[in-house]
Amino acid sequence: MRTRTQPYWSLLCTLLILFFHFIVHAQPKCGFDQVHQRHLIQSPDYKEQTSQNDQRIRHWLQEKQAAARVATDGRVANGSETIYEIPVVIHVMHTGGSVGTQYNPGDAQLTGMIDYLNQSFQATWAAYSGPSAGGTRVPFRFVLAQRAPDCTPTTGIVRVNASSVPDYPAFGIRVASTTGAPEQELKAMSIWPSNQYYNIWIVNRIEGKDGYAGTVGPFIAGYAYFPGAHANRDGTVMLASQAVAGQSTLPHEMGHAFNLYHTFQDADGIDCPTNGDCSQEGDRVCDTDPTNEEAFFTCPSAIAINPCTGTPWNGQQFNFMHYTSCADQRFTPGQRDRMIASVNTVRVGLLTSAALRPPPALLVRPAACEPTSITFFENPFDMGPVRIQFNTLDDSSLSYSRDYLFYQDNTCNLGTSVLEGQTYDLQLSTRTNMQVAKAWIDFNDNGNFEAEEQIMESYTPASGLTDNMYTHTQPVTIPAAAVLNRPLRLRVLADFINNYPILSCDGQMYGQTEDYSLTILPAGVLPVKLFDERIAMENGSIQFSFKAGDENNVKHYTLQRAAGAGKVFSNVQETGPGPSLQSANEYTITDDLPGDAVWYRILATQQDGSQYYSRILGKPSGNVQNKEQVRIFPNPSRGDFNVFLPLPPGLPVRLELSDTQGRRVWTGKRSMETGITIKSGLPAGMYYLTIIAGQARWNKKIIITQ
Repeated sequence: MRTRTQPYWSLLCTLLILFFHFIVHAQPKCGFDQVHQRHLIQSPDYKEQTSQNDQRIRHWLQEKQAAARVATDGRVANGSETIYEIPVVIHVMHTGGSVGTQYNPGDAQLTGMIDYLNQSFQATWAAYSGPSAGGTRVPFRFVLAQRAPDCTPTTGIVRVNASSVPDYPAFGIRVASTTGAPEQELKAMSIWPSNQYYNIWIVNRIEGKDGYAGTVGPFIAGYAYFPGAHANRDGTVMLASQAVAGQSTLPHEMGHAFNLYHTFQDADGIDCPTNGDCSQEGDRVCDTDPTNEEAFFTCPSAIAINPCTGTPWNGQQFNFMHYTSCADQRFTPGQRDRMIASVNTVRVGLLTSAALRPPPALLVRPAACEPTSITFFENPFDMGPVRIQFNTLDDSSLSYSRDYLFYQDNTCNLGTSVLEGQTYDLQLSTRTNMQVAKAWIDFNDNGNFEAEEQIMESYTPASGLTDNMYTHTQPVTIPAAAVLNRPLRLRVLADFINNYPILSCDGQMYGQTEDYSLTILPAGVLPVKLFDERIAMENGSIQFSFKAGDENNVKHYTLQRAAGAGKVFSNVQETGPGPSLQSANEYTITDDLPGDAVWYRILATQQDGSQYYSRILGKPSGNVQNKEQVRIFPNPSRGDFNVFLPLPPGLPVRLELSDTQGRRVWTGKRSMETGITIKSGLPAGMYYLTIIAGQARWNKKIIITQ
């Protein structure tokens, strides 16, 4: 009897072992809650900054939603197709293994990860189960940087051998325990300014677990900080095992990077979060249902009941910011809007950083002197500039107590151009403490800041703060005697008001000094020249390339598109001008979602507001099949016929007639605005008419009778 039942018990034990193994199988989690809560407790500055950022985001959304226009004010043009480009740098913290090994992933794997991140935000990931399964499109594009902080070329991928950091090879980085390398020590080996780049660190392990096959139980796959974290921490940390296309870790962490909470924010285990005011409680997003931890690592069906609402999940289980195991993860419109608000208010420096362009031909002249000390090294008083605005320059900086940098040189990536003789407002924002704000421009480009080059001296008033900030404003008229057409140094500082005698090179008491670049252009510069326009299609995206000369006065270039007859063009994406003294710069601007667009052109906007257009080019898709077909009448005809095709005004058209042997028998150039009459004088037979306009083609059959 016993021998007959033994296989049964053996099988049962095996099944139980497999069952419990399944239960404790690797379960990736996010470390955001741990680092966020710890910093709220340990850092009053971070707590205050998080609260202020929430207020700024909420106010921005209220203003934009009242105007029914959320997607605005980014690097790219306003409108429904606005795309916010984010400069990214990846720091691979390996342990000595060769490139391509598991803890030192290769460039192709990392660029594939960034491609997947972009496709997740654009809702176009190829592995989605259907065309609408990706949910809401979030108009962000993450791009690897092309220039390093020292203005040298970069691929945007930095590799650092961190094997010398104690405990890192065996345990990786620590989060909440004492297992692993201290976070600040590891990041200090490779970190770029967080107001100019978004930093991503790829690590071997987090708290001793690497997430590869064999990992048991929950493990931290990655974590990110909200804006406002100390500059030596801000960014995303993620396991090398998760740094592959298709892993949702990076899209999830980028949600945190732009102020998204988990959808179960404020929940406690199976207890549901309070959600009386969805804009200020829970995840602060009103189209995501509150959830608890009950659905972790499962995928509820659409008709299953969410215990926190008593209603079916109905798609909410697919959210990137939950811990479900569902495929087809996505963001909601409310989450999209919150991220757009974040990049326009608290990460705005990323939109004006030049990190996505190649290094410039000319660099700002080194300063003859710079601050070398601060009196109170670890002061917590939140002094120094926190936002600098001057023409197109807009940098959300960090005060001294947020980055412990009493001097920062931003001249490689952050700057602007102005016109000789024009007046611009310089705005320098500081926080609650009474501060003095000063600024200089090295107009004569000698590396020094003379007394006559001081352009601001302002003091915080006793009242008049908004959101615990005061904006010092000073009109600045650009003098005619200034050095033109090369980048100059703009220096700003803010410190405790008792240090009012402070000069451009003096040490600080509590605050901070920062430098930016400024190029002064001559008044009445020539209009930009646009030429060598080309258009191509790659992987479903349109790429419009062009060259520009005489562009010293250019503010930005905008790719525009139109459907049908091309009478109404809308903005797609914007880019700033390249190095100012090259004879010609070449640009390529991409439209990732061309839809039914047929026509494209470039709009160049100059500093004085004047506008110039490139040639119009058509989508390169062979015979364009748009809704408004070519009309030919009469057809058949006795040799004379009229051709009509709605096209953009002024677009030159070339026509070709070929016989059935492919021989060209007639050509002509016309304007299509009022239609074209062709008197061919050809003998009877069948012919083929080809219409070519802006690289687009139409083919039509024509019959000529006796």
